[in-house]
Amino acid sequence: MRVKHWCKNVAASLIAAGIWLPAHAYAQFLPLSDPGFEDFVVPASPGYAYAAPTDAAPLPYRPTSAWIDDLSSPAGYTQDDFDSNWIYDAAYGETSELHRRAAPRTGDQAMHGLQNYNAQVTGSVFEAGKSYTFSIWAQGDIDATDDSSRVWLYLFDGAQPFSEANSLSFRRYAPDTGDFSNRDPAASPAQSKAAWTQISLTHTVSLGAPEIGQPIGVGFWIAQDGAVDDATLRFDPPETQVLFLEVNTATGQVQLKNQTGEPVQIDFYQITSASGALKADTWTSLQDQNLAGFPAGNGSGNGWEEAGGSDTGNLTEAFLTGNSAVAGSATINLGQAYNTAVGAQDLQFQYSVVAPQILDADFDSDGDADGDDFLAWQRGLGTTTGAAKAQGDADGNGAVDADDLDLWKGQFGASAFSGPGRLQFGYVRYVTGAAAIPEPASIVLFSVILAGLGLTRRPRD
Repeated sequence: MRVKHWCKNVAASLIAAGIWLPAHAYAQFLPLSDPGFEDFVVPASPGYAYAAPTDAAPLPYRPTSAWIDDLSSPAGYTQDDFDSNWIYDAAYGETSELHRRAAPRTGDQAMHGLQNYNAQVTGSVFEAGKSYTFSIWAQGDIDATDDSSRVWLYLFDGAQPFSEANSLSFRRYAPDTGDFSNRDPAASPAQSKAAWTQISLTHTVSLGAPEIGQPIGVGFWIAQDGAVDDATLRFDPPETQVLFLEVNTATGQVQLKNQTGEPVQIDFYQITSASGALKADTWTSLQDQNLAGFPAGNGSGNGWEEAGGSDTGNLTEAFLTGNSAVAGSATINLGQAYNTAVGAQDLQFQYSVVAPQILDADFDSDGDADGDDFLAWQRGLGTTTGAAKAQGDADGNGAVDADDLDLWKGQFGASAFSGPGRLQFGYVRYVTGAAAIPEPASIVLFSVILAGLGLTRRPRD
């Protein structure tokens, strides 16, 4: 029996609750050169400088500053010329009531626009599965219009000539879309310093992306009445790997491994190979094995079932109406699912994790809301102060009453792992002979909708 029209919404958030290893994961900043536009000290007179010398500003900020004018691109612009965006100091920004600039946010200098580009290629490289965010602070002049102070941000492959067309990600920012504001004509320097707004652009590096290993490029374009200051580049470390796939290139054996000490609830996994390096006929699926805790389905979604169309490029399996726990430090064999004759090491592995949800009506803390919890509520009914959850207080107000019963009714039949899973990309480890000791690797979290996946049992030869 085929399950038709399966459309599964995957959760948009993931509860840590002890399952995920990286309790201390945090954004890490990568170095940028001259992030505050202070490396070149602008002469007091005239108080500004261009990328190339002019009669009014004879000293260029290039090459002292790493912010290259245009990086020789786009076509029609000349690198490091006197039509570049320009650096100004705080004193110059306050000299004219008609054209007062934004007071530099930090330090004494900021970059002002002239409808031109600045960019730099960093010493860091793109890595698969990481999200990179380029941020900068923006503010317009007192006489700016919404369009005349707009700013564009870019993330690009530093091994390629910079241009908007070949950038990996870019976006327009302007006051008319609420991204930042123009300086109020009545604002003091201190008020202008406080009026800067940080704008940001993010690019996530997918598996197999061509920019992997290439230098990270960042850049911006500023209209004639805009200014920027204090640029940063960061990457957000993905969580430490939870599940991974081990592939023995000598025997073709494939194993699903949990390298954590905690069980991980899953309801879906998929292995793909662009070169057709999978073997569906010798794949030992969870449905085939009918392991304890991993029931084989009968086509109605009541257990693990292989997806129709599983072949040399795709092995997919899911538990439509439930999920199973991969025990801590456990290994699950999936048979000779790898074709050693093809030998391509291009497998991609993804799986869906069901995070625990808090059940307010699970009074006995056994992972579900059932009749036993109703009995606990009955025993505590009438308590007006100081009641604990175990006594039937679901809403935490210290009393056990009808409101707690209503919460129990709403959660009756639910379990701590009854929600939809969230899809993750997992690490694939290739070994030859004896399995090696697993190492932590990275994952990327994606919110997805698994739509139209027909599940059916694959016939065996």
